[in-house]
Amino acid sequence: MNALTEEWPAARVFHLTGGARATNLTSPEVSFEPFLVSGQPFKFTGRDFRSIPAEIQALGFKIIGVDHYTSRMELDGQFPPDWRILMPNWLAWEQGQVWSRIANAAYGTKNGHAWDLAARISHQFRVCDWRVRQICGAYAEQLLARVKQGDAKDGLRFEDGFTELAYIAIQSYLIDACILRDYVAEFIANVIWTIHGVENERPSTTMGSLIRRVLPRIPRPNQLASLVESSTSGDGWLKKLGAYRDLVVHAAPLKMAGGRLVGLIEERSLPSGQSMAILRLPVPVNPLELITERSSQQLFADFSEHVKALINSVLGKTAWVDALDYVASVHHQLSDFASKVAAESPVKGTIITITDADIFGEIRIKH
Repeated sequence: MNALTEEWPAARVFHLTGGARATNLTSPEVSFEPFLVSGQPFKFTGRDFRSIPAEIQALGFKIIGVDHYTSRMELDGQFPPDWRILMPNWLAWEQGQVWSRIANAAYGTKNGHAWDLAARISHQFRVCDWRVRQICGAYAEQLLARVKQGDAKDGLRFEDGFTELAYIAIQSYLIDACILRDYVAEFIANVIWTIHGVENERPSTTMGSLIRRVLPRIPRPNQLASLVESSTSGDGWLKKLGAYRDLVVHAAPLKMAGGRLVGLIEERSLPSGQSMAILRLPVPVNPLELITERSSQQLFADFSEHVKALINSVLGKTAWVDALDYVASVHHQLSDFASKVAAESPVKGTIITITDADIFGEIRIKH
């Protein structure tokens, strides 16, 4: 590989919908995995470094995130790449920075609770960002395995050793995303809404306790209260995220929750008329109904109906959404939600400044 230059400052791997990937090293050439359905490699030559993401998406691919390799140590595997989720821009990555700055400011004013909470939120954004990358990796491993086996026909439904690993990665994201949700809720209750004189008998540390014990006491109109209310009631996205988490923690593994979920191969048509196989991993669209059904034992009342539901799920006859598409969407919503909460923070973020007084010993730079 040629050296990185000012014109081409990073080698990149684009993680795409359905487990496909596009690799762009230090030239305008972009190559894709997997190969086309015809068995031929697929690549194109981009205009320049900045134009390539848009050119990839113009082919009909959605970019979930990008690995950036900007040093030899990253390329050699001595350090992880700079992974960022595209939604558009780098909103999730930016939240890691925003909340780190709020933590820095709180530390400077000796506000221990705000410092701790903001630092936890910043950390948890990095955790969730990496969980998304793990799901992308699990999709890619599953998809490439099927293609290498010559068993990736359009409409194929299957289950193998990679399928369960992918569902495990998805479950991990759902759990960590709800940890992030609760950290943000704790910040709202114990840092932002204290200015309204809301007194709690005990600290509110979850979204549930925020809704039950704090939200009703907030004077209206209040923009943040309305945002929390709309997100956590009815068909709100935070309510649904919580239902998915509760489903896998309290009811059943995700791949078993709606019957027996299996992988699905779809062919994605390209503007050239060629096509590429992509992977879909279904998750049920109705997690709240499934929780109710399982907790009431209704699912097991009629064994023959239980088996019939199982078969229908394998055949794809029950409603589902693709797991990676859902995760990418909800992570964007989480990032946007957290950015609006940060804007309401009474502690305004400051960037850490390092002076000569903070440096002990010799400075060494590694390339």
